[in-house]
Amino acid sequence: MLNKPQDTLKVLIVCDQNSEIETILNEVFANDEGFIEILHANSVESGIESIVINTPDITLVHDVDTRDRTRELLTELEDSGLKNELGINNSIIAVVGVQHIDIENEIINLGGKGIISNSLYPEVLRLVIHTAVELKHIKATLRADKEELIHQLFDMRDSRERETDLAHTHTNLADELYLVRRELENSIDDKKRIFSIIAHDLRSPFLPLLAYTEMISLEAHNLPIDKLKEYADNAFEAGNRVYKLLENLLEWSLVQMDRVDCNPGDYNIDTIVTEVFDILEPVASEKSIRLIKSNTDTSAFLDKDMISSVLRNLINNAIKFSYEGDHIELSVSECPHTNGEFLEVTVADQGVGIDSKKARLLFTNTMEKKSKGTNGEPGSGLGLSICKELVERNGGSIWFNSEPGKGSEFTFSLKKIRLINPGLNPD
Repeated sequence: MLNKPQDTLKVLIVCDQNSEIETILNEVFANDEGFIEILHANSVESGIESIVINTPDITLVHDVDTRDRTRELLTELEDSGLKNELGINNSIIAVVGVQHIDIENEIINLGGKGIISNSLYPEVLRLVIHTAVELKHIKATLRADKEELIHQLFDMRDSRERETDLAHTHTNLADELYLVRRELENSIDDKKRIFSIIAHDLRSPFLPLLAYTEMISLEAHNLPIDKLKEYADNAFEAGNRVYKLLENLLEWSLVQMDRVDCNPGDYNIDTIVTEVFDILEPVASEKSIRLIKSNTDTSAFLDKDMISSVLRNLINNAIKFSYEGDHIELSVSECPHTNGEFLEVTVADQGVGIDSKKARLLFTNTMEKKSKGTNGEPGSGLGLSICKELVERNGGSIWFNSEPGKGSEFTFSLKKIRLINPGLNPD
């Protein structure tokens, strides 16, 4: 049973006098009140107006005594453009006398749905209206089904989007967890490595240090002076190795824990180089190695303590792997292809050079790259990895060129000074 307002069938009757059409319709739907709404128009003009305003489902034009009213209404609708402009789509049917049934084709060609002969029209009209009501009901049901389907499709789309977003979130979380896991594994590897270095390298120099100091302590009153001096020199050498190793371990651990703050400023490179040379010249003189500097009287934007540590490590390595009588040169030049924004600092030696196997591991924290110097000097394998991290914290990079038997060149870049107001000259 139809009972919704949108299911009510609107029927417009265009007739210039009382028509029996309404009587028939009332009889047909006497027991179905609310299924049909009857509208009236007493002329073609008012009929068009009602079509535009009320959009009836069926328009019945009473044309029993004439054959022109339906044609006029259809023609007016077509010529006015209202039908296309307003999207009017209703069924216009002519109720004609038997003598006018020949106009059916013309009515259809003009956009009408056809004719009903007044000799048969009570039965036909009843059938037409009942069919129209059922069709309207079907359309309403289909429209409701369509809206429900659209809602379901939107829900499915939203659900799919939520699932996609959730999948992306899970993927991102998995990636983040993977990175965290890698960082944790690297951290654990670093700790294992540092403990290995401590267990191996730190214990080794302590054994002779303890042995010699014990002999000095127990036998000093019985030892000749030259033997006592030999033991003291050996103990000092062992202690010096322990100190250097501890210094590298401390620097490395502070860098790993981000405990070293980078506080750059404008510094003269020559001043820093001179201080580093003063520290390391006694070490170089033991192997008769000369330390030379060139073009260092320039300034850069750097953290002084960090770059001092880098220079100490690079020069100390150069001394370690150089032969007696060699020289080591530290030079500064402009970095090419940077529009003068960076400087290059190079430490060059004439020593043993680096083979390709060790070159791959040079800036990593691994014991595989450890090598003894030309006089058997030991090392922790941490110095160059410390240099790399400290240079990168200063906004630069580090690299090397080396050939076995012909020496090595280690170079790192530094930012040049930038004047805030280059156009202003201080008084």
